[in-house]
This record gives sequence, structure tokens and C-alpha cells, in this order.
Amino acid sequence: MRSSTSTLKGFLAGILGLSSLLTVSTVTAADPSREADESAKLLAEQVCASCHGQHGLSTFQEIPSLAAQTEVYIAAKLWQFRSQSLRRPEQHSDLLGVALMDDATVEGLARYFASQPRPPPVTRDAAAVDSGSKIFSEGIADKGVAACAVCHGAGAQGFWITPRLAGQNARYVERQLKEIQLQLRHTRVMHGAVRDLSLEEIKDVAAFVQSR
Repeated sequence: MRSSTSTLKGFLAGILGLSSLLTVSTVTAADPSREADESAKLLAEQVCASCHGQHGLSTFQEIPSLAAQTEVYIAAKLWQFRSQSLRRPEQHSDLLGVALMDDATVEGLARYFASQPRPPPVTRDAAAVDSGSKIFSEGIADKGVAACAVCHGAGAQGFWITPRLAGQNARYVERQLKEIQLQLRHTRVMHGAVRDLSLEEIKDVAAFVQSR
């Protein structure tokens, strides 16, 4: 009798376990956002990571880290790459996968990278960081350069469509600011803000944001 009871309990436990598994599978299949997040995670780990690093932490100085970037900004950039609407789409236009991404995948990737731990701060030149901090927080009145913090936040953390700069690779930031100055990268607000910065001032600002 005891053996039969144990067998029955084991059978019921198996049924309940199978039922739970089927319930989870059904919920996953019925939840498009969860399915998109799982696909996006796989894409990020197996494709995006080859350039942007595991979890969006780039080890290449010329390639941006995506970890902890604002979700809206990442999604907006991916939509631009997908539509090839950027003036200089660069290598992303050669990635067929970007062109084929649907909205759910774009949004899933944006959620994935936005949720990753932030890049660690790096300080290589304390004097440059100090100079860049002053420009970032106060601007340069003599040149009519506005404080970067007005849009990017006091800690360079970004907000909504304004990108996070904190922890970003300094060399990448330098290149982007130079391209904006030359209007190789089109952004009206930023062009006016950085137009009169010297190369040394650009390097200082880049050193500061990488140190945050």
C-alpha cells in the first residue's frame, strides 16, 4: 500500500511538473515581447558582441560600448541603420541582418543593452579629465559653447533620446565629435555645440566622459 502511494505521488508530481513546463512554454509563445527579448539576447551575444563586446562592453577603442545606453537612443540608431538614413551608415549597411530586423527585434536589442551593467570608468590623464569636466559642466563662455551637461546630464548618464556618454571609449567620442564638426555626421544641435571646440578641448571632454 505504501509503495502504491509513493508511486501515485511520483506520478502526480510528474504530471504537475509537465503541466508547469507546458504553462511556461505557452506563456512564452503567447508573449511576443518575451520571445523578442530572447531572440535579441541571442543576437546580441552571438553577433553584436563580435564588435561591441560581451554584454555591450566594447574592448575596441574605436567602437562604442552599448551597455547601459538609453533604450530609446539604441532603438532610434538601429532604425536609422535599418533604413540606411544616416549620412555615413558605415559597416552597419553591410550587415544584412540589420536591414532585415523587425521592430520587435530592434526593441528587444534596445532593452537588452539598456539593461546591462554600465561600462567601468577609466581615467588615463587626470589633467585632461579636470579640463574636460569644466567644459562638460560649464561650457566655454568665450566661445559660446554650451555645457554638455545641459542635455547629457551632470554625470553624462544621458536621458531618453540623448545618449549616455559615461564610460564610453574616449577615442570613439573624439572621432564622433570631429565628424560632427566636419558635418560628416549630421546632427544640427550637436554641430552648433561643438563647432568651435579645439582638438585639445575635444580630447579633454572625451577623457572626462570616459572617466565617469
